Amino acid sequence: MSDATTLRLPDAAERLRCSGCGNLTRFDVTRTRRTREFWHVALSGEARVEDDTVLDERVESIRAAGAAVATRSRSSPVPMPTWPPIRRRSARERSRERG
Repeated sequence: MSDATTLRLPDAAERLRCSGCGNLTRFDVTRTRRTREFWHVALSGEARVEDDTVLDERVESIRAAGAAVATRSRSSPVPMPTWPPIRRRSARERSRERG
C-alpha cells in the first residue's frame, strides 16, 4: 500500500484492524530494518548474535493476510476484556423477550 501517511506498527495499547475485511489477527507486514549487531564468533567458526540495536525501521506495507490487495489497515485502541465474558443473545432470544 503506497500512501502519503507514515505506516507504523501498533504499540501495546493499540491493535491493527483491516478496514476492508475487519481482520484483527493476521497481517502481512513488509518492513525494512537497519540494525547494529554484536556478533560472537566461536573458534569453530559458528557465529551468534548476542546483541542487536535497531537504528532505523520503516514499515512499507500492512495488509490483512489472504487479502488480494493491500487495504488500509489502521491501529485502534485495544478493548479491555470483560469478566465474566458477555454472552450475546441471539435474535430469537431477543424476540422472545419482547413477547
